[in-house]
Amino acid sequence: MLEAFPVEARIDALIAHFDDLNRAHEAVQKAKTQIDQLTPLMADCARHAELLGQREQLLGCREALRPWFAQLKGDLLEKRLELLQAELGRLAGRRERLQQDKRGQVLRRDEITQVIAANGGHRIEQVKAEIVRQQQVREARSRRAQQYDALAAKLLLPGAADEGLFGANLRALEQGQALCMAQRDAFQNRLTESGVTLRELEHHHGELTTELDSLRRRRSNIPSQMLAVRDTLCVALGIDTDNVSFIGELIQVREEERA
Repeated sequence: MLEAFPVEARIDALIAHFDDLNRAHEAVQKAKTQIDQLTPLMADCARHAELLGQREQLLGCREALRPWFAQLKGDLLEKRLELLQAELGRLAGRRERLQQDKRGQVLRRDEITQVIAANGGHRIEQVKAEIVRQQQVREARSRRAQQYDALAAKLLLPGAADEGLFGANLRALEQGQALCMAQRDAFQNRLTESGVTLRELEHHHGELTTELDSLRRRRSNIPSQMLAVRDTLCVALGIDTDNVSFIGELIQVREEERA
């Protein structure tokens, strides 16, 4: 017969070992899951680090652009200064040559002036001045002649081409002036007469207006002069005007004769 084997102890050991394996397997699975979850994050971190590096590199390039362009501008300015210096030297030489030519021309002018003065040059200058003065006189007379022709055309007179036409125009103007003065006097007399007539009409108009206003204010047709006389008498005698009536104020006109 076989002896009894301690199975319970081995079963407990196997169960304990299975629990350890199960926990180890769960830990491995958990770590694997974490690795699977962290792998994209690590890639993103690496990409982020790469982008940061590129950003820093681009920032450095951008910061380097300013001195680089400044250096290029400085080189161009130096070349421009060299060209300007060369141009300045060329212009300075040209100015010196022109000054020499000017001094030579001044000497030549002085020599010519002396020669002209020695050969009656003062008279030539006087003739030149006289020519200028006569030209100014001619231009002034030409302008006056144009003005005269324009005014003559407005008066229906011919232009003063010669002395005869000028004298004829002068006589025509004197006759026209006399006629205009006569017409002016006639118009002035008519204006004076019209003013007197106008003042008389205005005076008459004022009287009529006053009379009409007086007629509108009273019921009778007694003239306002008569009413004024009555008012003066009543004031002087201390009598009420209502107690002193005109016959015209006491007469009543029939309805059929009112018009």
